[in-house]
Amino acid sequence: MKHLLLLLFLPCLCTAQQLPFQDIERQLIELGYTLLSDTLPAQRTAAAEKIKITLTETLDQPGSFEYPFDSLTSVSILSPKDKSFRIFTWQLYEDIDKYQYFGIIQVAGKKPTVHVLEDQSETFAMEDLPYEVMTKDNWYGALYYNIKEYKTKEGNRYLLFGADGYRFFSKRKLVEVLYFDNDRPIFGDPTFFPTEEDRPDLAYNRFVLNYSAATSVRLNYDDYLSLLIFDNVLPANNEYGQETFLPDGSYRGYELKKGRWIAVEKIFQHTWDEAPRPQPILNGRKQNRDLFGNED
Repeated sequence: MKHLLLLLFLPCLCTAQQLPFQDIERQLIELGYTLLSDTLPAQRTAAAEKIKITLTETLDQPGSFEYPFDSLTSVSILSPKDKSFRIFTWQLYEDIDKYQYFGIIQVAGKKPTVHVLEDQSETFAMEDLPYEVMTKDNWYGALYYNIKEYKTKEGNRYLLFGADGYRFFSKRKLVEVLYFDNDRPIFGDPTFFPTEEDRPDLAYNRFVLNYSAATSVRLNYDDYLSLLIFDNVLPANNEYGQETFLPDGSYRGYELKKGRWIAVEKIFQHTWDEAPRPQPILNGRKQNRDLFGNED
């Protein structure tokens, strides 16, 4: 009888390491649905924690780095062009003024290295946030939506663009530098300069954009312009008298110069003497064209 009971329970003892990656991904998809749609906070929290446990176990396995997990839409998965690592982040909505973030960095290798990120957002004061250097144990949690690799004399660096739900009336986006020091992930590098002058005492470790929840803002890298671009925001009071920040229609940014990001105070500042318009189709010299510019 004891042997029969043992056999009955053996399937339940299987861990993530013993399942095919496709099966694990299906489990994660179900957990992600609970994370994003369940009405009970306890259920959402349990799902977020279970995703953390399952991914940590799975990403430690040989061969897992090559598995894309591209059906797992509840988790952001980003990798730089050099394919040296992947970063997984997901968001837990706790209540209208509280979000928690989870993250895992998986570094490529025959047996991948896994770094679990611990969200310590509540410990950072806003005025200190641009200057903080963080590790995996005191990470400013965010849902990363883009990554940009660039080179410096110290080696490869990676811009991470993240969103933070923050508060009911106020949201945040941020861009920070990720690099590896003796295989340890470090968040924050004094590389955002207000001018081209080499003044390390003025440099930021990250750029943080606060804005009203009633609007949307841009903070991203533009490949066409080769610039980091963001909305310029100005302080304003919302309908409840609380201070917030709204975009004024202009854009600022940062440009990469010699491994440093130098502030650009105004983007799209070209002006025209008159409104631009296409070359006239019908003119005095070519009357043999119709309204669509075709020759008769």
